Amino acid sequence: MKVRDISGVSHNPFKRLRDEVGSLRKRIQLARLEPYADMIDLAFERYNTDDDNRTMMFKLLRDPVKGTVTRRKHTENCRDIAVEIADGFDWLSTDIIKVMARHHDIGHTFLGHSGEWWLSSIKDTYGMPNYVHNAIGARKLDIKYDVSEEICEEIKAQNPNISDKKLAKIKNDLWLIFDAINGHNGERSEYSYAPDFTKTRKRYKEELMGCYTKKGFDRTLIPATAEGSLMRLTDKISYIPFDMVDIFRNGCNLEKATIDGEEHNFYEEYRKVFKALGMTNDSLDRLLACKTEEEYDNFAKELQRIFIADVKKHTKRNNIRMSPEMSALMHSIRDINNKLMVNYTVMKEDHEEYVPAMEKFMGSASKFLISNGFIDSKNVRSSNVTELHSDMEKAQALLKKHQNDELTSDFIAFLTSISPRDFEYTIRTCEKAFEETIEGEIAVARAVATGAVDQVEVQAQGHKKERIEQYIEEFNTILDRTYADQSMRKAINPLSNNVLDRFKREIWLNKASKKIKQESIQKLRNGGRGIIPLSEMVGMELGAQFLASRNDYEWRRVFELYEHPTEEVKASLGRRYQEFDFRAEHQKHKTWDNIQKLQAKGTEATLTNEDRKSALEMLRGLIPFGKKSREREK
Repeated sequence: MKVRDISGVSHNPFKRLRDEVGSLRKRIQLARLEPYADMIDLAFERYNTDDDNRTMMFKLLRDPVKGTVTRRKHTENCRDIAVEIADGFDWLSTDIIKVMARHHDIGHTFLGHSGEWWLSSIKDTYGMPNYVHNAIGARKLDIKYDVSEEICEEIKAQNPNISDKKLAKIKNDLWLIFDAINGHNGERSEYSYAPDFTKTRKRYKEELMGCYTKKGFDRTLIPATAEGSLMRLTDKISYIPFDMVDIFRNGCNLEKATIDGEEHNFYEEYRKVFKALGMTNDSLDRLLACKTEEEYDNFAKELQRIFIADVKKHTKRNNIRMSPEMSALMHSIRDINNKLMVNYTVMKEDHEEYVPAMEKFMGSASKFLISNGFIDSKNVRSSNVTELHSDMEKAQALLKKHQNDELTSDFIAFLTSISPRDFEYTIRTCEKAFEETIEGEIAVARAVATGAVDQVEVQAQGHKKERIEQYIEEFNTILDRTYADQSMRKAINPLSNNVLDRFKREIWLNKASKKIKQESIQKLRNGGRGIIPLSEMVGMELGAQFLASRNDYEWRRVFELYEHPTEEVKASLGRRYQEFDFRAEHQKHKTWDNIQKLQAKGTEATLTNEDRKSALEMLRGLIPFGKKSREREK
């Protein structure tokens, strides 16, 4: 297996000096936070109290075997590993990495990754913000609950003589912890982690927004600190061995299977990795013989000790790393887990029952907010939904009014947590995500209209399909009008490969794309074909945020109250993993539409920089440029 270095240590002496200076600055910033690490941890813990009821790989609704890893067990294990490694290096802050690791998954939704996949797939249809748990966690602490202010108030209370200047610096430095949470989502095969010491607080905020507006953007982030880099690696050291033992613990350890036409003997694949790790020849037999929670956990920790020792051996100042060989073996275990179980944890019946209910609930939440005057349908920024955050008497009166309606009461209670700052951020993410989404869709529609992509290749559903069809029609209308003009037809000849003609065509198509985009953004105010009004979008987004805040059991309660499923459906959705043919009933997670793939492969033959340079040279030969040329014309 090929593993990669996500940043590496530069061999350029000037960049090495830059990194050393950046490292020193970050070290000073973290040193200011260290005396208050316990206080920060307690403040975070107030918003991280329910992760015993959030799942990792196995859904808690399906009653997994006792001992199966939950979010709390995972994050506490991740914390212990990070602290053990950090203790061996005096340039790492053990106190700060303890906070980062313990709370890195605070933004996880219900039903593991499935919840965020499903919500993102629904929201993408409307052009709404993407959901990734790392960004939800950082936003939750930084923006929604504004824990920086809360922490500073507690510091001031315990240290009345602390200067306002020092307190302001502490408040400013907390972004380094939020950045580590936002940048921890490293699912790729990486062996070397070097922080981006040039990152600033401003760039962290840009990256946080980017996670909501750009699919896959979170996988490109590099933490600003060595502590964040270490936590990103210890996250994998924590979950990969425990994913494996959970597969065996829950009776899903199929010895052989055919996946995508390829035969697999999983026992032999695990055995081969164990041998390469230097474990005893009977390691797989010991794993198969495990019976108790302690035995399974001890086997996972045996693997973790091997990985930890390798990290300690190969880590150098400001560069957290494993050996490429050890990293490849660790990621091999992850890949076997994925083939055997992890990639298949989205059940078909879960997907078919839960996803429509989520989308309907989001629509109902939007209607409730608009019809009850919480969201202004004409000017969403004038909405008074945030009044419940500051007016507890009004909130209590509203809760009393709906006290016999459990679901509405829960939703109203959620609304009380929405501050003006958080609500404005919600509006901005909706606006920016819509703009980013339609830009990609317009690019694909443009490729269809110009013949670069066959329309059959474009797979989309619902509102997304309507928008793309609309954009294709608009491009075709523009093309028809242009080709009707003899002089314009010659200028943008689609059959010409002449670099100047192609250059003109690119400029013209860019103008057409910009015009269509501007018209779509204008439609966001009142809605249009494939576009819901911003007010409705924000209402649906608040509904999605409410769902994302639920743990596994709370989600089931929402589902039951909203959908009123039959006892037969409830029984089926609660079956244990041993009770059914897992592979016959899976819905492998996938990209829910292919728009991103079409963009990635290149939907249009665009000009290279050399082509543009050549075209400009040709134009200079045809058109007089510059001051002297203009003077001669006079």
